[in-house]
Amino acid sequence: VTGDELSSGRVRRTGARAAGGINGNVHGVERTGRTPAKPDAPCLPLTLKPRLYLTGWPCFVLSSRRLAAPALRLARQGVLQLLNGGVVRVSEGAVPGMSPAERPTLVSYRHTLRAVQILLALGEPLESLESTLGWILDLRRNWQNDDGGWAQCDTMITGSDLWGSSYAAGLLLWIISSEKSLSGVDRVIAKKKLRATVRYLEHQWAACKWAIGETSAAQNAPVIFHEVAESLAIARSPALSEVLQWLKQWITPAGTLSQDYYTLCKDTARASASIRMAYAFHVGGAPVDFWRPLFHAAIREFDSGAGMNSADVAFCLDLSEVSLNTVSAETKNRPLLDTPRPAID
Repeated sequence: VTGDELSSGRVRRTGARAAGGINGNVHGVERTGRTPAKPDAPCLPLTLKPRLYLTGWPCFVLSSRRLAAPALRLARQGVLQLLNGGVVRVSEGAVPGMSPAERPTLVSYRHTLRAVQILLALGEPLESLESTLGWILDLRRNWQNDDGGWAQCDTMITGSDLWGSSYAAGLLLWIISSEKSLSGVDRVIAKKKLRATVRYLEHQWAACKWAIGETSAAQNAPVIFHEVAESLAIARSPALSEVLQWLKQWITPAGTLSQDYYTLCKDTARASASIRMAYAFHVGGAPVDFWRPLFHAAIREFDSGAGMNSADVAFCLDLSEVSLNTVSAETKNRPLLDTPRPAID
C-alpha cells in the first residue's frame, strides 16, 4: 500500500514535496507562533518523503470494504512508526555550511494530518492520537493560517498548502461526524476550522482551479476533489457544483475523456486519468451510468502496465464494488448534497 507520489515535479510554489524522516523530538510543535513565509520564498530541497497519499487511499478503500486485513495491519504499524512523537518529521536535506553530523528536520503538518486520517480509518483508538488531535485543534498553534489554509511545515515552508488543507478538511469532517470523536468543545472548534478551510479551498478554486506549480488544473483538480468533495457538500459550498460542471467539459459524447484533456495531463497515464476522473464524479454524486464509460476505459488499460499507482488501483476497486453491489440505484446515486450531514453553520 505504498508507492511513488501522485505526480512528478514541484507541488507547491512555496515548497517542494515534504520529506521522509521519523526521528527526533516533538518540541517543534510546541511553538505558539510562527513568522509567515514570504509568498515568493525559495523552495527547500526536501528530498525524501513518506508516500502517505498512496498509502491513504488503499487504506480507506480496503478498510471500508473489509478487505486485505493483514496488509492493513502492516500499514497501520508503518504509519504509527512515522508518527513518532505525535508528528511526522521530514528532512531538509543538505544545505551549505551544514556539519556532516547534523540532520535538520521540520515537522510536516501535511503528512501528520494524513497519517492521523489513515490511522482513524484503520480504527486506531482515539487515546493514542489525543495529543496530535489536540495540537491540530489548538487555535494557538497556528497549524492553520489566517487565510484558512494549512501550513505545510512548522518552519521555513509555512505558506498555505493545498494538499495539506485538503487532508485537514477530511480530518475535520471526521471529528465533526464521528461518534467516537472528542468533546463537544472540540467539535465546535473543528467546525470553525472546517469553515475556514472550505473558504480557502473556494478561494483557491476561484483563483487557479487548484493548479499547483507545474501541475495543471486539469490534472490536479480531480484528485483534490476526491479529498474535499464531502466537506464542500456539508458546507453547502457552491464550489461543489462548480467543480463538477468544470470537469464535465473534458467528457466526450461517448462518456470518455477528450484528447484535449490528455494533452493537458501529458505526464499522466490514460488509465490513471480515466479512473481519477471517474472517481471524482463518483464522490460528487454523479449517477453510475455517467462515470461507467470512464471506469471501463481505465479497466481496459489495467493490465497494460500503463502507470497506475496504488491510489488509482484503489479507485478501481471501489468503483467495481459500487458497480456490482446490490444497493438500489437510488441509494447508490444519491448526490452528496442530498445526503444528511452534520451542519457546520
